[in-house]
Amino acid sequence: YGRIEARIQVPEGAGLWPAFWSLGTDIDEVGWPQTGEIDIMEFVGREPFEVFGTIHGPGYSGGSAFGNIQTFGVPVPDDFHTFAIEWEPGEIRWYVDGINYHTATP
Repeated sequence: YGRIEARIQVPEGAGLWPAFWSLGTDIDEVGWPQTGEIDIMEFVGREPFEVFGTIHGPGYSGGSAFGNIQTFGVPVPDDFHTFAIEWEPGEIRWYVDGINYHTATP
């Protein structure tokens, strides 16, 4: 538990999919999605104004993942941004540039 944060400037271009994420420590024993995954930030090059924050895990994998989108007024690659989660028992909060845009209670 705690805060995980990085200042990132994503690359520009269709076909790119940079991400900042974490996996459970038991990935080698149980595999994915059972280990769990927290996408702190995903950027899809063909969507230059959006970033995604998502949870994947048992019941939350593939198309049924649980997340949200933060939409920017300018293309995301134009500047550096600070992406973070704050994780505590029972709740995860996603931030971009200090703004909370998603909260999950998995």
